Amino acid sequence: MAIGDEPKPNIPPVEVKEKKVVKILYAEDDKIWRRTLQDLLEYRGCVVEAVENGKILLEKLATGAYDLVLTDNDMPVLTGIQALKKIREMEGLRDLPVIVFSGRSSDLEKYVTGLGGTCLNKASTEDLFPAIERALKSDK
Repeated sequence: MAIGDEPKPNIPPVEVKEKKVVKILYAEDDKIWRRTLQDLLEYRGCVVEAVENGKILLEKLATGAYDLVLTDNDMPVLTGIQALKKIREMEGLRDLPVIVFSGRSSDLEKYVTGLGGTCLNKASTEDLFPAIERALKSDK
């Protein structure tokens, strides 16, 4: 065998899957928490539009396309639960993944789950990315 004529190993080619950028609409009234979580999400490769209450969140949803909604529950003007209820009534958005954050849990988790959303404790950001992945997979 001449140089360069060595048999090539039978290795399958690497499949490169197109990486989809996740576009998130995030509502949080606390400026520091909003900026911190937005930075964390963007660092992980997400495109994030952050707003300060549920009313603005609904206005943005009516005019933009998002893969996921992330919202605090305890906000002025319109709470996360109120926003989730309205999202479930909007044509074309009924199945949009929604994650509601709250510093308090109690019965909130049952209520959010009953509306087809996911509830997370605000203090446990380590649960955030697995919850986002699950929510996006269940949307398929």
